[in-house]
Amino acid sequence: MTRFRLALWPTIFTIPALILMATLGWWQLERREWKHDLFARLETRLAAPPTSVEDVESDPQSAEFRRISVSGHFLHENEMHYPGRTLDGVVGFEIMTPLVTDAERVVLVDRGWVPQAARDPATRPDSQPPGLVTVEGVVRLPPERGWFTPQNAPDQNQWFSVDLDAAARSAGIDPARMLPFYVVASPSAAEEGLPVPRGSRIDLPDNHLQYAITWFSLAAALLVIYVLYIVRRNESA
Repeated sequence: MTRFRLALWPTIFTIPALILMATLGWWQLERREWKHDLFARLETRLAAPPTSVEDVESDPQSAEFRRISVSGHFLHENEMHYPGRTLDGVVGFEIMTPLVTDAERVVLVDRGWVPQAARDPATRPDSQPPGLVTVEGVVRLPPERGWFTPQNAPDQNQWFSVDLDAAARSAGIDPARMLPFYVVASPSAAEEGLPVPRGSRIDLPDNHLQYAITWFSLAAALLVIYVLYIVRRNESA
């Protein structure tokens, strides 16, 4: 009778790899459940009545994705450009501009997208309304900068992540005056033209099920390869 023997190094490689792939698959399923709960919370918050600056400032985490209306005047001379943003396949910039409220606080407003050819404000004079304006939009909190996100270059007006303190310093504003959130303007907050507001649509990828299937499939394929290798190895022994 032929003894069934395992191969040392293939086994040492295969078992941890299978555990890792299965763990990643389950993690993706958990992330999918978390993401669906997040979608439900976002829909609830977007459907809620508009909140106030005071309420957001007192509890920013609970107010994220709530609708808000803010009045003040823009500091257009401190307009900030976020490159590499596209709209309908056209490359351009996201425009963020500090807005000074009646209480002399400052909130950063994501006013929307402009094409690369219109980066210079002189090419779009109607995009910088003077005087008192009212911005309607959605509350957002600055996300943490990713490992692969380039460093901001304020001296070149090249911004890649939302940094409220750096934005305040670049505009010559005391960071203590900057509100701890920013506002993504809704289409109703601006007339037709540039910049093009992004609105309240929240684009969050939901690919976790596909990723989970991929990891489980890789684990299954590795297991099949391992078993076939061991069987043939024992048959030839």
